[in-house]
Amino acid sequence: IQVFELTRDGRTLVFNAATPESGPTFGHLFVRPLESLEASPIPGAENAGSLFLSPDGAYVGFRDPGGRTIQKIALAGGPATTIADVGGEGGFQGATWGEDGTIVYARAPYDGLMRVPDVGGVAEQLTSAAEGSAENHLSPHFLPGGQALLFVVARPNQPSQIVMLSMA
Repeated sequence: IQVFELTRDGRTLVFNAATPESGPTFGHLFVRPLESLEASPIPGAENAGSLFLSPDGAYVGFRDPGGRTIQKIALAGGPATTIADVGGEGGFQGATWGEDGTIVYARAPYDGLMRVPDVGGVAEQLTSAAEGSAENHLSPHFLPGGQALLFVVARPNQPSQIVMLSMA
């Protein structure tokens, strides 16, 4: 579970902190400028799961408590917007937000990576597990410039691999 992210300019920390109401897995999203010792809750971002930031640092994406959708909300707060229904038994296993407005997220088990616009819409398959394998594609991360993506390929009883995918 991704529990914190630093904005690309290095000035703001966004993190997920468990609360008595949320339990140990989901919590409230908080924002903290690094020049301050105080963190503030993001209004409307209660019970959020793993998180990822927009390239400009204005929005945070997260999974809902059921792990069935990914949503986004402005760091200043407001209503959360659903980006995609991730479905599947395992739900969501990481996401990254590209400079071109593309969000790539991992569905599991064995579903590969999906791509969706940051305004929402129909997701399309980006990668899939090798036929007949029980591999997972997890933890996607855009490289600077958005022309390539790193992700983890995990297979049972084998070492995981970090793979690069050209977005061209």
